Amino acid sequence: MITAKPLIYACNIDADSMMAGTNELADKFVNYVKNKYPTIPVIVLSALLENEIVKIRNDDGEEAAKEFMNLYGLEESRLDLLLEHCSNVLNLQKFYTAG
Repeated sequence: MITAKPLIYACNIDADSMMAGTNELADKFVNYVKNKYPTIPVIVLSALLENEIVKIRNDDGEEAAKEFMNLYGLEESRLDLLLEHCSNVLNLQKFYTAG
């Protein structure tokens, strides 16, 4: 039954490839998964960049993190995207409260 569990593929690449917007090996991997398993999401990210984004968010706020992401051509954090896909695969619901 372990093969019946939902999957998400995360591909970690270097920061320079993230800035360039392409990585040959990651592109091959993404194409393979999309052709072989079209329903399984694939997220390409740089763990090093995502770590920096989290640090900047915590220290300087969201605006500074957005500026940093713009330097690398990212509209949103790939880690946030990965977490969103994880929530969807696990059918988690979000509830927001206000005090």
